[in-house]
Amino acid sequence: MKKSIPIKYLHHDNQEIETGMQKKVCGIMCVAMILTTHKKDFGTIQGLICQAKELDAYIPGIGWDHRGLVKVLKKYEVEGERFDIKGLENKPQKIKEYLDQNKVLIASVGKGFSDNLTSTHLVVIHGYECDQEGKVSLWFVSDPSSLREEQEEVEVEYFERYFRGLGVKVSIE
Repeated sequence: MKKSIPIKYLHHDNQEIETGMQKKVCGIMCVAMILTTHKKDFGTIQGLICQAKELDAYIPGIGWDHRGLVKVLKKYEVEGERFDIKGLENKPQKIKEYLDQNKVLIASVGKGFSDNLTSTHLVVIHGYECDQEGKVSLWFVSDPSSLREEQEEVEVEYFERYFRGLGVKVSIE
């Protein structure tokens, strides 16, 4: 069984991003992918960064605040809610439940998730594939740090190694 919610992949042009933010755009790029999927016009990535900073969504020295990202989404009339499933034993089942409710997840992953990551990072989970027993085996992920303009299939065990159990769940129309 497969479920995939289409997400418009976006890649930014570093030249339009303010100095010092080029390697820190993962959170706002995830929001931009979701806003684009919702057909919301937000202007430029740099403009969205400025709006996010005004809403305290970016904390210098720390990174993207999940509550702040929810505020940015709300500004564009997109429903989002912070989640924390760190303590759950069966995180894949909970993620699957969210996806089955037609939500995508901006998920926090640790350093090492991608080759070029040296700090925590945010990606969008927007689908899954189950094995013959009905257990989730793959996540469909859009990673703003990837140069591939398509979803990536990430094995559940690999994802579990880096998933921090935190993020934002977002309703998709």
